[in-house]
Amino acid sequence: MAIRVDWNEDGAVSIAIQGRLDLETVPGIRKGLLKAFKKRRPTEVVVDLAGIERMDTAGVALLVELRNLVTGKGGAWRLEKASDAVMKMLELARLDVLADAGANHGRG
Repeated sequence: MAIRVDWNEDGAVSIAIQGRLDLETVPGIRKGLLKAFKKRRPTEVVVDLAGIERMDTAGVALLVELRNLVTGKGGAWRLEKASDAVMKMLELARLDVLADAGANHGRG
């Protein structure tokens, strides 16, 4: 599991996740991201999901929590490059709106 967080000078954040986003990996990722967001308030968050091999409900819950945190403070939120498997998980949870109803995910 690898995560890369890049901050721009204007407060925009790009997050790229590689590997699994599941019950085993989410607690560490959550802790790190919440700590980073407490230090500095993001104006926009773009999450690149292209590298996600597997995601379960813990991963979905993390995305919901982060989205609520960011948008609750007036920031913008976007998911990008979600695979078919990740989109299916979001759709099954009826949370595909996290990816703007699928408009921003890249399938090929």
